[in-house]
Amino acid sequence: MKAKEMFKKLGYKYYEDDGYSVFIKEKYKKDNHYKYKKITICKFEKEISVMEAIYENNSNEWKDSVNINHDMCFLTLEELQAINKQIEELGWNK
Repeated sequence: MKAKEMFKKLGYKYYEDDGYSVFIKEKYKKDNHYKYKKITICKFEKEISVMEAIYENNSNEWKDSVNINHDMCFLTLEELQAINKQIEELGWNK
């Protein structure tokens, strides 16, 4: 199974953005505030960012949102396995 399929199985949506692979999972929605878990993989710098963020959103697209709060978060074993699979697919572990 490919990394994108693993993330999708975990409820993540995939976005490609100028050299970044972004996996987003909505955790909850209240009024026009959304809490997301966001895993960003920077292909050029070979870096990975993981965070939870609360967005204020008048559309249903996270990229059109305003980040009003973010914090560190924890990964599940399955998320870590998907990240490791993505690293393997990018050839970073060689």
